Amino acid sequence: MSAAVVLSGRAFTAPVPSGAPIPTLVEHGLADTTDPAPQGRALFEQLCEPKAYLTEVAGSHTSAAVGSAPADRQVRASIVAFLKRRRAALAALDRIGSTPGSTALHVTGRLLPG
Repeated sequence: MSAAVVLSGRAFTAPVPSGAPIPTLVEHGLADTTDPAPQGRALFEQLCEPKAYLTEVAGSHTSAAVGSAPADRQVRASIVAFLKRRRAALAALDRIGSTPGSTALHVTGRLLPG
């Protein structure tokens, strides 16, 4: 596996998987009432670097997957950019993933080797 994406996740209750670090993007909507955003943030904090946390300000539990709002489309475009893991795509992730009032992106570690 070369990368992973977690949508509206929650923290592990068992030990966090170990081994080679896998670049992971955790996405969470702040309006998620199924798995509240602090649970997704706790999962992000448990993961090894490299990792990224993408917040959708008005996002619900399913909006990133099926929503039609501009922010939902931004989140999907960010996920695709992350999974492509090419420099140009990651530059787009930084641009698309950080839109004031809509989405916010936090990256820890290098998402690309070298």
